Amino acid sequence: LALFRSNLGYFYDEQGEHDRAKETFEGALAADDRYGHTHAGLGWNLYALDDYPGALAEFDQAIALNPDDVDAYIGKSSAFQAQDEPDYDQAIAMLDKAADVAPKNPRIPTDHGWLQRAMGNRLAFDDANKLQPYQDAEQYFRNAVALNDQYVSAQIGLGWVLQDQANITADSAKYQESVDALKRALAIDDGQSGAYNALGWSYYSLQQYDDAEDAFRSAIELDDTYADAQYGLGRTLQDLGRNDEARTIYQQAVANGSDGAQCALDALP
Repeated sequence: LALFRSNLGYFYDEQGEHDRAKETFEGALAADDRYGHTHAGLGWNLYALDDYPGALAEFDQAIALNPDDVDAYIGKSSAFQAQDEPDYDQAIAMLDKAADVAPKNPRIPTDHGWLQRAMGNRLAFDDANKLQPYQDAEQYFRNAVALNDQYVSAQIGLGWVLQDQANITADSAKYQESVDALKRALAIDDGQSGAYNALGWSYYSLQQYDDAEDAFRSAIELDDTYADAQYGLGRTLQDLGRNDEARTIYQQAVANGSDGAQCALDALP
């Protein structure tokens, strides 16, 4: 009964029904509070509800009951990263423990790659140390792809961090590598708005504006509130000399929270 209710709780969380999931996990614990994976599920539920201390406590209980619960280690890593002040050292330590338990699970190096990218994104553009976390992230994503080349999140992450490096080094070959990785991701799953957005920015940096426009529009078709893709489309249209269209899309990006689009809109002739 606890197993069934726990699995149902995970299902509700996946559907975004977090309050219903929480009730289901609590029902599973009432049936058997020694089934550790229920604690992991409740941890993820509290994570989705932005209760990071509560999530960490549940993940700890899951690990205490089952020290091989990979999902709980990954959850703890995610919670440490999501706090107002991320604790990257603890987040890395949790992923290392997960890797000890499941060294062939591609999600673990993939999550590690995203973590390294987040660390790089927090550094100022002119910080001499900014390139290193992107290079580290690249290696983690490549390790994940080596384990499973159909793991779409790893391919998308690889595309982003190759672009991140190119933004710093102005290496056009890196932009092309980014394009190739993102195309592989979309060949696996063409419903990834983030992959289309990243593809748009790499094409834009290569000054392949027609391809960039197509990629940004694909991202927006999948998510019409995607402010960064709208901003990218606006930049592309402006560079193509289509200022009236650019103005309209910038306004949409601003409405969805893009500060960059507001600056571009203010400067648009």
